[in-house]
Amino acid sequence: MEQLHEKERELEEARSSSEGEEKINHLAAENVRLASEVLKAHSQAEKTLQAEKDLITKQFTEKLKTAQNERDKLATDMEALRAKMRVMESRIEDQKSSIEQAEKIRKDEVASVQAELDAVRKEKAKLKEEMENLRSNNNGNPVPPPRRTISNMSTYTYNTQTDFSEIEDVHRLRSEIDKYVLCVGFCFVF
Repeated sequence: MEQLHEKERELEEARSSSEGEEKINHLAAENVRLASEVLKAHSQAEKTLQAEKDLITKQFTEKLKTAQNERDKLATDMEALRAKMRVMESRIEDQKSSIEQAEKIRKDEVASVQAELDAVRKEKAKLKEEMENLRSNNNGNPVPPPRRTISNMSTYTYNTQTDFSEIEDVHRLRSEIDKYVLCVGFCFVF
């Protein structure tokens, strides 16, 4: 640019002086050549600038596209994780509900077993009391002494009073009481 200004100045000087037209033509041609070079350089600089601009735009577009793809992938992953979290929360709620229901059933069963145990304890106390009453009524012997049996059946008459069913009932009741006491004792162990 400086050369162009210098040549223009020389051209002006040459016009003002009366040196030959040849010098003016020479300077004019030089001026045209320099202007052409300036335009060519300017055009080349513009092309280079445009190429750099296109390259930067392309790189930025690629980076932007990569970032958008990554963002979309992260958004998809996030949505999948949210869906998974909702499923897990639903399962947790279902499990809490199941646990609460199982706990309620367990409490009801414990209350039922406790009521049965209380009833068994009362029955045991009642049976003990009855057993004590039976012992005290029979001078400490729960089973009355055996009656004499008729050794000779020929002397057995209709008027003879021997009640074998009482002895059998006492033995049967005694075995039932023993079984029950054993069962109640077993229940208290557990």
